[in-house]
Amino acid sequence: MTAFDKNSVRNTLSVSFTVCLFCAFLTALAAVLLKSRQDTNTAYDRNITVLKAAGLLPERPDKANVAEIFKNIRPVMINLSDGKQISAKWDDAQKFDPESAGRSEDNGYALSADADVAGIKRMTKLASVFEVFGTEPDNTLKKIILPFYGAGLWGIMRGYLAFEPDAETISQIVFYDHKETPGLGGEVDNPKWQSLWKGRKAYRGDEIALRVIKSAGKETVSPYEVDGISGATITSRSVSEMIRFWLGTNGYFNYLRRMQHTAAGKD
Repeated sequence: MTAFDKNSVRNTLSVSFTVCLFCAFLTALAAVLLKSRQDTNTAYDRNITVLKAAGLLPERPDKANVAEIFKNIRPVMINLSDGKQISAKWDDAQKFDPESAGRSEDNGYALSADADVAGIKRMTKLASVFEVFGTEPDNTLKKIILPFYGAGLWGIMRGYLAFEPDAETISQIVFYDHKETPGLGGEVDNPKWQSLWKGRKAYRGDEIALRVIKSAGKETVSPYEVDGISGATITSRSVSEMIRFWLGTNGYFNYLRRMQHTAAGKD
């Protein structure tokens, strides 16, 4: 039997290849084994943010009480072109990723430069929204939670915009992912600034009226304006543009109109 020559280039490469292949196998195996746990944690984090937007987040959230509260929240898949609900499984609606859908040829489309005020380049044709209902016996609609995203100063900002049942009055805004500068644009996470959105109106007739204005150092009295973040002009403008985009006809306009008609007893 020929002795193994550890100094041989061929044998060195063979051992290196075997070790790399083994490491790749272990990495792939770990990814497969951990995927279920990662998906569970991702869903839990998303549910936490939705509850925060709905004003239902418990003081000490855990998987049990979050799951219990979420029994009154219905994820609904809608077609953005007409605002109508489409058939979808509960899990599919809850896990729907509008950014991935927007990148696909079947479920997304390219935005023109003029239309793309949110800086996202492509738009999904479908969306998943969360309708929050009261507990029995009061099972009426309490809140509407709309996911949104758009370009900020340093990257994509992602959040939820919550509406009252009239689908006109905003109750909360929450960001769960962004790269804005701490102490400046990062103040989008400040509860004090988020509270300025409560009670604001999205539309004046068929016109998108809501906007973030340049900070005046005090809360604006207009129901259609939110005071911007001091020292964060670009972030404030970005938030204003992305919210107006998602309130428009490429976004939730038709869905919100349908919900407004329902709330007014016109449907």
